[in-house]
Amino acid sequence: MAMSTLDDVQAPRELQPGEGTADVKIGASQPVMVYVVNLTRRAELTIELHENNTASRCSMYISTSDPHPTAKSAMWASESAQPRKSVTVLPADSRYHEGPCYITVKYMMATGNVFFSLRTRMRETYEAVWYTKANLSLYEGQWFQQYRHGYGRCTYQPLAESIPSETCVDHSRTTTGSSGHAVLDFNTAEGPVLLDLPTDESQVYEGEWKMGEKDGNGAYQWQDKCYVGSWRGGKRNGRGTLTKTDSSKYTGEWRDDAKSGYGVQYFNNNTRYEGDWHRNKRHGHGLFVYNTGLKIVGSWERDILVSEVTATYTDGTTYEGGWQDDARHGERGVFKDIDGLVYEGAWVHDKKHGKGTWHLPRSVKFRGTWIDDVRQDEGGEFMFPNQDLYTGAWDETRHVRHGHGTCKYNNGDVYVGDWLNDEMCGKGRMSYANGSEYVGQWKSNKRHGKGKFASSDGNYDGEFANGVRHGTGIMKYNDGSSYDGAWEEDVRHGPAKYLNAQLNIFYTVTFKSDVISGRGKAQYRNSNEEYEGDFERNLRNGMGTFLLSNGDHYTGRWQDDLREDGEGTCQYANGDKYEGSWVAEQRSGRGTCWYADASRYEGEWSEDTQNGEGTLFTRSGDQITSLWENGDRVDGKGKCVFANGNIYEGEWMHNEPHGHGTLIYPDGTVFDGQFDKGIYKL
Repeated sequence: MAMSTLDDVQAPRELQPGEGTADVKIGASQPVMVYVVNLTRRAELTIELHENNTASRCSMYISTSDPHPTAKSAMWASESAQPRKSVTVLPADSRYHEGPCYITVKYMMATGNVFFSLRTRMRETYEAVWYTKANLSLYEGQWFQQYRHGYGRCTYQPLAESIPSETCVDHSRTTTGSSGHAVLDFNTAEGPVLLDLPTDESQVYEGEWKMGEKDGNGAYQWQDKCYVGSWRGGKRNGRGTLTKTDSSKYTGEWRDDAKSGYGVQYFNNNTRYEGDWHRNKRHGHGLFVYNTGLKIVGSWERDILVSEVTATYTDGTTYEGGWQDDARHGERGVFKDIDGLVYEGAWVHDKKHGKGTWHLPRSVKFRGTWIDDVRQDEGGEFMFPNQDLYTGAWDETRHVRHGHGTCKYNNGDVYVGDWLNDEMCGKGRMSYANGSEYVGQWKSNKRHGKGKFASSDGNYDGEFANGVRHGTGIMKYNDGSSYDGAWEEDVRHGPAKYLNAQLNIFYTVTFKSDVISGRGKAQYRNSNEEYEGDFERNLRNGMGTFLLSNGDHYTGRWQDDLREDGEGTCQYANGDKYEGSWVAEQRSGRGTCWYADASRYEGEWSEDTQNGEGTLFTRSGDQITSLWENGDRVDGKGKCVFANGNIYEGEWMHNEPHGHGTLIYPDGTVFDGQFDKGIYKL
């Protein structure tokens, strides 16, 4: 029987999507049946052909352009030897078009017939594996219409052995089409065929899709890196992590496939950046951590640090200021070490260099210059909280003044000299604001040892202890007075030589609590007189001897610098000597006077002369006892024991017996009667 051609076949019979046919007879007498399905939307189309036979006698050809598809014109075909066969047309295929889709069922035997049924099924959401030759991508996952949509895995430029062997779509004998697409795995009479892809560099994305674009959460694997995170519109958008094979990693925000927003970048040299990004560059505020553990916080623009930084070192020290080439650098930087010391000033290549201020313990500041991290003493000064200023040697460990230096105190005092453990110690000069000056030895911030002190009171040269005059020293007062002797706790105390310039008196005395007290000697230069004896309260008090300018020596008691009334002795320059009572510095009362001519008077005195009853022992040996007035014998009664043994007692006149009297001779003879000018009248 002659074979029919497609021209003899009736017009295509219409099938509704999702519908099928009842058993249809086809055979050698009518070998071709043509159907049409109107594709009103892009969806997965599956056409299933079931033959009621144990062996296949039919083939199926499909086309969206040829109303009568043949083996040559078909876009999709199934010539399987199995009685059950199907063809799935995917919307991803570029040959897929909305509109009529023609299906030809052709009986392939020369004789006989068979019954078959045809069924179509359309799904907008489905799962499929698809290889796109144009970009060498292999997608396996969920679809919506022609779009990858849902969860799926896409491998870009895969190795042949990485392509799964499961059949997803049956195709014709050729593995490629004019569209550049190919189904990966299909069955032939010879068995499964696997594509041999041209490259060994593969990339894989596995995750969520939306309308053909990577959208949602997904992981993208390159040969040298991997991204896991959020996608939108086919690009990395949102939060995600990019890890590279060189051990670098970024975790943070993305925008249009670029690091943008906040993120953490771990570099392959063990450094780390945490902060703001823009278009794959550090841009904004951020934290950078070096592989040493050093951390800096600052601002970046286009991957360049443009601001000052706050740096924290692993030992707890901190820095705020300029930064360049991974080091402290700039006109201003504040560094705080673990001891709380703060440097604020210029830096060059991570070293203090230039002008700066050093904040030290006890609120001390140093303002000066550093060169290559070394503080320069010259031109710098330390400022204390009370505004004291110091220049000179400094102990860098204990942070105290130590060595030679100058301190200007807030009250105007200035010290230049030696320091020990922040105290004036050794030799030094203190110039006081009031004009005083000390040059000498110091200990524990006090004048101690030998020194010279000049003040408005005068000049002192001697020993000090605990800041005051103590020991021996010479004080020369501005009024011309001077003191050379012992001191105790800044007062004169002990043996000394003292000149009172106002009184012009020179003392060789003992001081107690800044006053003359005890035995001593005073020389009165104005009067050329001298006193040696007891002192109290700077005055002659007690027993003492006074040498008058005329050569007289008086020894007696003194009170408040005056001769005290009472007993006293005076050795006169003419050789006379008086011992007896005194009143108002005059002989008064009873007393004895030894005269230079060897005579002696014993008796009463008044107003420095013999007045009253007294006895005169003459140089010739006579003893005259009588009344005296102003140094002369008073006429009247009296007694005289003559050197020859005679005794006269009676009336006298002009130093001679005159008047009634009694004369007794040594042999017992007695004359009792009248005398006239020393002659007895018979």
